[in-house]
Amino acid sequence: MACTRKAGCGCAACREFANVSLPPTAQTIDYDAPTPIDPVAAERQAEMDRLRARANTFQFRPDPVEMDADGYTPSFLPSDTAAIAAFFDRYGFVVVRDVLTPDRILGTTEEIFGLAGFKEGPPETLADLEAVEWEEAVYGSRYNASKGFVGYDPPDTPHAWQNRLSKEFYEVCAHLFGRKDLVVKIDRFGMMRPTVFPSGEGGGLSPPRKDWQTTGEWIHWDQNPWIEPEFSRIQAVLAVSDHTATSGGFHCVPGFCEQMEEWAEANTLHRSSEELIPVPPDDGMRQYLQKIPMRAGSVVLWDSRTPHGNFPNESQGWRLCQYLGLHPAPTMEHQPGLVKERQDFIRIQLEDGRLPELLGATPLNSRLSGLVPWETEGDTAEANGRPSVGMILTAFTARQIGLWE
Repeated sequence: MACTRKAGCGCAACREFANVSLPPTAQTIDYDAPTPIDPVAAERQAEMDRLRARANTFQFRPDPVEMDADGYTPSFLPSDTAAIAAFFDRYGFVVVRDVLTPDRILGTTEEIFGLAGFKEGPPETLADLEAVEWEEAVYGSRYNASKGFVGYDPPDTPHAWQNRLSKEFYEVCAHLFGRKDLVVKIDRFGMMRPTVFPSGEGGGLSPPRKDWQTTGEWIHWDQNPWIEPEFSRIQAVLAVSDHTATSGGFHCVPGFCEQMEEWAEANTLHRSSEELIPVPPDDGMRQYLQKIPMRAGSVVLWDSRTPHGNFPNESQGWRLCQYLGLHPAPTMEHQPGLVKERQDFIRIQLEDGRLPELLGATPLNSRLSGLVPWETEGDTAEANGRPSVGMILTAFTARQIGLWE
């Protein structure tokens, strides 16, 4: 029987319901009582609090770099290896100028625009730029567009390879690594489109188009602080256009390298086994990021322990670059499989005509490309008093140069 009127009206149905006894547990629930504490969850939370407190014990000791009178980063000629090494050791990066001649700058510029689909020259007006399908046709994906990478495939064009095999770049890297047996990393072009345009008749400029800018907050390491806290690799970006404080370009935290182990010990909260490690968004070192402006034809080299990234373009110009790398080569004595893997890769592509012949044009080019193995380690050591990176490549370094165990 059910009440068809207002509950509790006094009818037979309501009187019958009132006489029903509720289970004891339902009668004694106290909804205001505190929730019982899960001891496992409490211990987990306490551990997280301890790890956060430990991370706060690390205090970064900044060492900022003073720019020159023109607003560019101090730079050195390739032959000034002592000054290059001293600056690199102190700040974790260095800019080397005049690595490219004007002709090579022009040739590389044409190759970048050609690979992007602008064989007749880049779009110049806002309307022309808006007509381009940037994500898929130029960058290859939304991710690449957010980072400024031109496609996924490294360019196999003549100037791109001349830049990778540059004797000046090689000699700087050999000195910094303390060894001569290096092999190229085959990497991509970078391009940031203009984001500021004329506005109105008074000569004013529009605000930067945020939807066309690259990510500016992606500060990271390409070297795991917990697994590889020691000097292991060098990365590099070649400026194909002038990189100014507004054009977009490389930025980093100078002076961090010698503090990496200390940071890693304090920041076990963020420990990871990944190769690409982001700097935590709330880490205080972020406030010491510095833009590294450099002139066209220069290259910035940095120790992979240096926190780094790219800042976005806020100008009317293009920011053009090529990512470079030379890493210690695997040896026949220790890792013959890796030696043969790179050797076969280069040989087959040369035979198919997909790579320029300059890769095998000189003994040095043949070795840097991996077409010909380096000799024994005794013949390859750089006797310059600098500590040499170990002779056996780690899996991380092997993957950086496109090799796999």
